[in-house]
Formats: sequence, structure tokens, C-alpha cells
Amino acid sequence: MLPSNYDEILSPDSLDCSSLKYGRFETTCVIIERNEDKQIETDKKTGKRLEFSVTWPYDSKYVLTSDADRLPKMNVRIISVTPELYECYVLQEKEGINQPIYYKIKRMK
Repeated sequence: MLPSNYDEILSPDSLDCSSLKYGRFETTCVIIERNEDKQIETDKKTGKRLEFSVTWPYDSKYVLTSDADRLPKMNVRIISVTPELYECYVLQEKEGINQPIYYKIKRMK
């Protein structure tokens, strides 16, 4: 069952997310390049790039802040990590919205 509220999402205590702080990842729409404090997302169709600062309040949560300050902050809660992918919920900080969106993000080789 999908959580109805971001604050209801729990990450397992034993979850090790350290391998997600660096690397290349992808969704169906974007390629993600991340080092510990910077993330670049490139749209696969248009080639448009967005740059974000990344902060890690704790191991299984990171926050993306648009470097151009055009987009709302995005809170990402990681719920599962495997060698191939990680699963997470993303919540954009928009007034009155607390509905998280579920993603599977694949590692690129």
C-alpha cells in the first residue's frame, strides 16, 4: 500500500545508502549523475539539464535544491537498495502538498 503522507514513510534501520552518494543512475525519463553534494539530471529526450545541490540529513534521506532556484525543494526518502537499483519516495515542497511519488532508480554501468 502506498503511503498517503511523506512522514509515514520509514526506511529500514539497517539500510546502507552510502553507495548512492556517487554514481550514475537513470529513470525512464532522465539520466542522473551524482557526487555527494551535487546532482545533474539530463532529460533523455530533450537533453535539457537541471543542476541540484544535494544534502544528506541522514543516510537514507537526501534533499535536492535547484541551483537555479526555479524548482521547489525535493525530499527523497530511500526505502530499498540493491546492486541494480534503489527505490524511493520523492516529495516536492509545495504548499499544501504532502503526497509522495514512488520511483525505482536504476544504476548505470
